[in-house]
Amino acid sequence: MRRSSVLKIAIRGCAVLMLAVMGIASPGCLAELVGGMAASAERLGSHEVAYEYGGLQGKTFAVMVNAGREVQYEYPGVLDLLAEIIATSLAENAGATGLVPASRVRWYQTSNPHWGALTYSELTEALGIERLILVDIYDYRLHEPGNPYLWDGVASAKIGVIEADSAIPNEFMFERDMTVSFPGKPGFGPMDISQQDVLTGLNLKFAQRVVWLFYDHEEPNYEG
Repeated sequence: MRRSSVLKIAIRGCAVLMLAVMGIASPGCLAELVGGMAASAERLGSHEVAYEYGGLQGKTFAVMVNAGREVQYEYPGVLDLLAEIIATSLAENAGATGLVPASRVRWYQTSNPHWGALTYSELTEALGIERLILVDIYDYRLHEPGNPYLWDGVASAKIGVIEADSAIPNEFMFERDMTVSFPGKPGFGPMDISQQDVLTGLNLKFAQRVVWLFYDHEEPNYEG
């Protein structure tokens, strides 16, 4: 479309809006215009969502992010990055009184290779915390298996919370399965988005969805 045609369309749109404001436009036209504006505002706006688990308030906590060896081998550093983002965001927004840094949690795991055989109560005692958030990733990929030509990033995990001071310190007091995707639309390949950008987008979106479980927040009305 030529620039002159675009300009005419823009001018025509402004004229319709001015007529509506001045009360000159017909009722039907005005209703259509207002309805369209309202729909656009609703689509681009956001809404408040309450937390699903509020038990971090006034408590000390740590975050453990785990995945199979194939994920750790293909995407080195991803678990540490996710743990850092999630823990930091929760410390800032979920009302906790203390945090064991993700780097210290990872140091404990690497220094104690048999930590996976410990009970949850033994883990919380070793870390000196009241809440342990476990993020167990069971699916993580940037494209469908066998199709490296189109991006189809997916991260799926089970999120669970252990309460060390509860009557059942070895049972999850909160559990939720979660799956996020990125870019979220089909048809994008390496010529459109770099692998690093897909990796970053998937990690940030996944971490955001995890932390949203723990504090009040705003979510977009529409995700395109």
